[in-house]
Amino acid sequence: MKYQRNWEIRGLLADAARLPESIDSYRRLIDFHADHGLNALMFRLTDDAGCAMRFAGHPELLTFDEAFTPDQMRELARYAQQRGVWLIPEVESFGHSRYITDAPAYAHLSDRGNGTEHFNGLCPVHPDTHALLADLLREAADIFPSPYLHAGCDEVNWGGSEWSRQAIADRGRVRVCAEHINRLQTVADSLGKQLIIWADHVLGKDGELLKWLDNRIILHDWRYDDQTVEPILARADEAMTGGFRVIGGPALHWCRWGARIGDEQLANLNAYVRAYGSIDDPRCLGLLVTHWVPTRSLHNGVWDTLAYAAASLTQGPDFAAPNAWRVFVTQHLGAAWNDDWTSIFADLYRVIPQRRCCAPGYTGIEYPINAHDAATLKRALADAGHSDAEYQREADELRGLAERMTRQRGGVTKNIGDYDAMTLSIRYLTYLFDRVLLWRRAGERAGDAGALGVILRDIAGRDRAMLDAVAANDAVGRDVPAMLGRKLLATDTSADHLLTFLGHAAAFSAKLAADPRIFADLSVGQPRSHS
Repeated sequence: MKYQRNWEIRGLLADAARLPESIDSYRRLIDFHADHGLNALMFRLTDDAGCAMRFAGHPELLTFDEAFTPDQMRELARYAQQRGVWLIPEVESFGHSRYITDAPAYAHLSDRGNGTEHFNGLCPVHPDTHALLADLLREAADIFPSPYLHAGCDEVNWGGSEWSRQAIADRGRVRVCAEHINRLQTVADSLGKQLIIWADHVLGKDGELLKWLDNRIILHDWRYDDQTVEPILARADEAMTGGFRVIGGPALHWCRWGARIGDEQLANLNAYVRAYGSIDDPRCLGLLVTHWVPTRSLHNGVWDTLAYAAASLTQGPDFAAPNAWRVFVTQHLGAAWNDDWTSIFADLYRVIPQRRCCAPGYTGIEYPINAHDAATLKRALADAGHSDAEYQREADELRGLAERMTRQRGGVTKNIGDYDAMTLSIRYLTYLFDRVLLWRRAGERAGDAGALGVILRDIAGRDRAMLDAVAANDAVGRDVPAMLGRKLLATDTSADHLLTFLGHAAAFSAKLAADPRIFADLSVGQPRSHS
């Protein structure tokens, strides 16, 4: 297949709204873009978790303590522009909007719909919504010189407020939604910007939207479980037939994965590159590859994944599959390629466990439960999803991979911290599987105080060692005290908040090791066999 290489946009996403990392970390990511032929970095400023930038005009919004000042963002955008990279800001303007509605001044704009989804929404017809979003988009447009402005608008659950119910009764749900998005387009147009929105509702959930939207809006299509070109091409064709421009949005990290991604996700990336690369139409603008929730992975632990994405975007999957790892090892790590590296990268994505998520087609071994309190410990002890033998095989395979990576460390002459973070991420996954097996062993020995104490002290020691290792690694570019001090919500999982859960897990296991009777009481009545 012949690939078009004249895309206007080629780049990745930085999910700063889930975790603001250091300015130096983002400068390094910009340098990576420039050095690998990528020209756009989408920068998420807002999400349910808060604002990654302090909006000067609206300090009342839910904002991270470590959020950046407007001047810091302006300087970062200027640096990116000097390196030939557009920094494209995203301001969530419909869903993912708790950064607004969790602020007391704007609680009245919350517009959650039927309650069957965990997503939320802003009231699209309230005048306070219109005024606030216009202010936020205006401030973002002033700071970021990029010709593009991303307004989000994905995963929206709305329609519950009296304002929205009345508007829906008058004009219909699709018309009300389209009017809101078109109003955002009007704001962007007044600012001299081209508006981008996520296309999950437009090209899927609410297909009627397409005929009501202003077709100057750019549609960012994402479907993270697609591994063939046909459905991707069908959505792109539907959009372009309606006169819209499109950007492809495959994923690297998303909710199917934890500390690392597996082969299936590389297939999603490659399918989008093949599909969009085959389109000879100026309305096909290119690809912005998403990389969600940095708290799922170790700081600097996924540069190999980013290098593969860059190779696929700039030179195609047929080049990336056999060559991306060799280029990464020789150029990024400064090591000589050999058969041992071939063996490592043959396994590095194959053995990664998956999480159960909202997408269909789940396969492979599940992410184990990382018990951090009484409730999750009971779940871990009762979990019969996989046998001891299955968990042991996964742990042994991951352990063997980490040991091979450690043996190769002596040949690494550049970016040794990145390589250590990669290796630590595999050790972390090994630790998770070892840990659940130890919990099960403790459950079987709950009646033997001496043996139980030995096992619990082993778990506590491993927890502390892993916590210290990950915290030291992440301290290079993240606010570790803030991550460790984060209060866990009922919806949080260890795969979404790796370091935070490690902190809670280590405190919990230390408590049990100090008083094994607590564990013995918790484990009464729990299943004892996982054969």
